[in-house]
Amino acid sequence: MKAAMLRSVIRRSTTSPSASTYLSSRGFASESAPERKVTVLGAASGIGQPLSLLMKLNPLVSRLALYDIAGTPGVAADVSHINTISETRKLLNSQKHANCIWLNPETTLVL
Repeated sequence: MKAAMLRSVIRRSTTSPSASTYLSSRGFASESAPERKVTVLGAASGIGQPLSLLMKLNPLVSRLALYDIAGTPGVAADVSHINTISETRKLLNSQKHANCIWLNPETTLVL
């Protein structure tokens, strides 16, 4: 059965050049432009910490702001040690009203 399936796939790939032409004609960029600004509200919570780490690892995120009522210095320090091009900022309670949005984020995650 496996040999028959393999022959079928080989036959289809050699007889239909349109699939390979279609794939080669698609124009994909080789680099993604990291232009996403994300704010995580509740970054010191049990879900906020791993979510902040995942957001930092995302190549599309250029700015990551972390805020929590309990304070986020430990989470922000952990996240800032990850070697990515995105910038990380911790927001303190005194900066809540001035910098909570931090340059108009496109995505705000509330936990």
